Amino acid sequence: MKRTAKTLGLLMSLLLAIALNYSKAQDPDIPFCQNVKLIDADLGTKLTYFKPYKDLQQATLSKTDEGYVITIFYRANGIFQVDKKEITEDDLTAICSEVEALIARQTLLEEDPNQEAKRRFIAATTTMSLGYYGWAIPAALDLEGYKSYMSSYLFIGSAGFFVPFIATRRYGITDGMANAYFLGARLGIAHGFSMALLMHGNDASAQSLFALSSFVSLAESFTNLGLAKKYGHTWGQTSSRGSGGAWGYAYGFAIPNIFAETPDTRLTALSMLAFSGAGIVAGDYLYKKQGVTYGDVTVINCIGILGAFYPMVIMNSMDVDDKQAYLAGSLLGSASAIAYGIYHTRDYNYTRQQSYLIGLGEGAGGLVGAGISVIAEANDKVTLWLIALGATSGLVLTDYLVKDTDQSTKMHASNFRFQFNPNGLLFALKPQTNPFKPWDYRYSNSLVNISYSF
Repeated sequence: MKRTAKTLGLLMSLLLAIALNYSKAQDPDIPFCQNVKLIDADLGTKLTYFKPYKDLQQATLSKTDEGYVITIFYRANGIFQVDKKEITEDDLTAICSEVEALIARQTLLEEDPNQEAKRRFIAATTTMSLGYYGWAIPAALDLEGYKSYMSSYLFIGSAGFFVPFIATRRYGITDGMANAYFLGARLGIAHGFSMALLMHGNDASAQSLFALSSFVSLAESFTNLGLAKKYGHTWGQTSSRGSGGAWGYAYGFAIPNIFAETPDTRLTALSMLAFSGAGIVAGDYLYKKQGVTYGDVTVINCIGILGAFYPMVIMNSMDVDDKQAYLAGSLLGSASAIAYGIYHTRDYNYTRQQSYLIGLGEGAGGLVGAGISVIAEANDKVTLWLIALGATSGLVLTDYLVKDTDQSTKMHASNFRFQFNPNGLLFALKPQTNPFKPWDYRYSNSLVNISYSF
């Protein structure tokens, strides 16, 4: 009798497992909201809806003809349990509101709690000292003689490491602070050159150019650093402001040269400063309005560069021989591309790694186009088209692949799903490497998963 009851129990458990799997095939999982496909234990313990589950493991969401169904995996008295129940639209909205608030406070801040930000900061100060201040300041002082010039360069270069290293040994540096310093240092050089031209016009000497560029660079870098520390500027915010300032500086140079063959030097300098300042303000507004990340800004810049390049390719194909037309075309093309880039990143938060890959994909695609032109022995016009099309293809392909392998903020629906699980092969060859046991709901030793919902 006991044996019969045990057999019936195992049979019922098997039928229940088959029914659950069948139900799951009928109702594929969908994201809860934006970039949250499932709620794990760490996130679930912070949400009001899951407070009754003391040992929550994870929760998934599916959609049926009747509405939404939430599947909750939890542990009670050391035994894994599964709770499946319908969830209302209001409950789902409340969950998403709490999730978005947590993401806004934690992940979007992009602040690294470890020492990586401090290393970036010291690397930036050292780079600026060796790459610019070390030779610009001696040139501004008009030092003569190999010994005095080289000794000044070496002392300034070493100070770029030791001074910030010692000054920050007991203080924290965030990613936003490190990025704010570096962007201020680089933009400050350009702003200093423009100030020297604004003050002296065509009579600006090399000493005045180097002196003002070094002074303004140092002033902007440490001002940005102080503001980032005081107001908690993030990596995304400082990147957006710096990128806006750089594009604005370029537009400030282009606009006077579009309307005049040889524009006044002081007017051009004033235009560059004014448009750069406007770009910084616009970048700050974009961050506050859309909440862009560092990765978003990099992707926008990649798209903007392509937008500036295509008008030059088109006009070169048409044998246009007008510098002003090239400047006007690149300005309009880049502005349109930047606007599209802002729209493109509106519903997806790119990470640094993703944006780096997209930038590399754009460059690699351009190299492929150049390589094809060499093989085909193409002329200059065809070569430029191949480079442009190759770079565009590389950006689009890399962007698709990067977003396809990570959780998107958009909800995708598909009847057919194909998933490759390399861990399945590893666990099959070396079962001891699998951290989960066969009775654990997270256990999976499949190499390929294919599902079709109907």
